[in-house]
Amino acid sequence: MSTDSRTAAKTADAPPAATRPARGGAPVTVLLWGGGLLLLLASVAVAVTIGPARISVPDVWSTVAAHLGFGASDLSPIRDGIIWNLRMPRTLLAAVCGAGLAVCGTVMQSLLRNPLADPFVLGVSSGAS
Repeated sequence: MSTDSRTAAKTADAPPAATRPARGGAPVTVLLWGGGLLLLLASVAVAVTIGPARISVPDVWSTVAAHLGFGASDLSPIRDGIIWNLRMPRTLLAAVCGAGLAVCGTVMQSLLRNPLADPFVLGVSSGAS
């Protein structure tokens, strides 16, 4: 009987697995968020370079830095306008729209409690047309 009471006391003192803090979760999360943000910045910079006028990634960074007050750009006003007034708003709007669609998909999946829910499975894909 004494061994049963000792094992019962040991198991009663230990917190359940669900309440224990996760080990090493924070550095992985920070690494994933940081990597995702760097990938987003790189894809925005590359997306701004695509078009009829040849513009390099360093030109994009210098123009953005000049408009944010971190230095001066040595580009012509036409190239500066192409980057800042034409391509940058379109690229940022595309990134914001993509983030909005991702949030909508996440909300739909969490409300329906189905991680595999997509518009075609649910039958709501015709509502978009």
